[in-house]
Amino acid sequence: MEKVKLLQIPSTLTSFKSMAKGVLRMTFDTQELVDEEAKSKIIANHEQFGWLTFLVGQKQIEAKDVLDLPELPKPEANKKSNSERLYDVLYVYWKQNGEKGFFVDFYNRYYEKLINSIKGKLKQ
Repeated sequence: MEKVKLLQIPSTLTSFKSMAKGVLRMTFDTQELVDEEAKSKIIANHEQFGWLTFLVGQKQIEAKDVLDLPELPKPEANKKSNSERLYDVLYVYWKQNGEKGFFVDFYNRYYEKLINSIKGKLKQ
């Protein structure tokens, strides 16, 4: 069994901000000086995907308390949104069909056609 490595630093949740798609950005401030070992763990975990557990109070979390956490899904690196994918495909289509005019004009006309096509299928 892999040994669970916990990074525990006494801290205060000082702010949060609601982001797109239900995501939250949170800021924690330490209450005391952080030792070199904790700083090196923080640096080593920069931009890593993992669990955040915040326990209000004085008790520390034990490794046995977090043994049964579910596996985290692997984040897809550089995954494009659907709109980015459509933009890229339209650009390739425009290039392959002779690049008539400016791409932005083609893109706007294509989107307008798509919108009108879908509107035409809506129930009145």
